[in-house]
Amino acid sequence: MWPSIQIASTRSSSILRPDREKLRIGIEDPSQPEIRALLEEADTDPGVPAASPAARFHVARDDTGQAVGTGALLMHGAWAELECMWVAKSHRCKGVSRAILDVLEDCAASEKVRYLRLRTDAGSHAAIALYKRAGFSPCPPSASCPQDPHALFMQKDLQEASERQKSATD
Repeated sequence: MWPSIQIASTRSSSILRPDREKLRIGIEDPSQPEIRALLEEADTDPGVPAASPAARFHVARDDTGQAVGTGALLMHGAWAELECMWVAKSHRCKGVSRAILDVLEDCAASEKVRYLRLRTDAGSHAAIALYKRAGFSPCPPSASCPQDPHALFMQKDLQEASERQKSATD
């Protein structure tokens, strides 16, 4: 049974946009029909990784309770892979992607993950811009990933980012 919990981000409320405050982001079962339909819109299948004990599958819901976005972490000890990032077309450009990413980063940090890694389509300019603004930088693919000329691999050192943030506020 997947717990339906709300995860509060530790981010300062001053960076949250007003429309983000209406979101509830929590861990949910990706096999729910509503979530499957949202992922089909993205042509994404969470498959076995999202259903494994190492996965943390998150759903963003708006103030009406409608699922409007997803994101997942697949835990690998000191690092985690970001997967299934998707926001419904009707909710894009409203800060939903960044809100999901913030919660996923906080979840990873709470589980002592140091590195957050992802793979995105090299032509996905909006996604790449989001990840760069969030502090991700290009990196080589992991040994388990097949080479793909259309993919861009990115990574963020969460410990380093946390230390920089602390220094900036001191």
